[in-house]
Amino acid sequence: MIDIAPTTTTVNESPVLEATVAVVTEGGSVDEYIESIGTDGRKYIIGDFVRVKHHMHDIDLMGKADENVISEDVRSRLIRKRGVGISVPDSFMDEEVKSSNSDQFL
Repeated sequence: MIDIAPTTTTVNESPVLEATVAVVTEGGSVDEYIESIGTDGRKYIIGDFVRVKHHMHDIDLMGKADENVISEDVRSRLIRKRGVGISVPDSFMDEEVKSSNSDQFL
């Protein structure tokens, strides 16, 4: 996960979140995808490694991945890509997201 941001869509007054995910493809390139992750801001955080199903130009998130089972090559490519994301305060996923429908977070 290299970025997480609220959308203008809400469910039960909570914004739906979108994550920017860096994926190392079978060919070795690092591609970025944007995927909806629901309204639970504690499910994923920036920097998490996740398992994905990747087909053509789409991914499905399968859950968090254990960083220790990822090959060193893949891990280093993803760690370098992490710098693209933004840093967010600890409270971002709690009160700030719940209190805003469309404000931008820096």
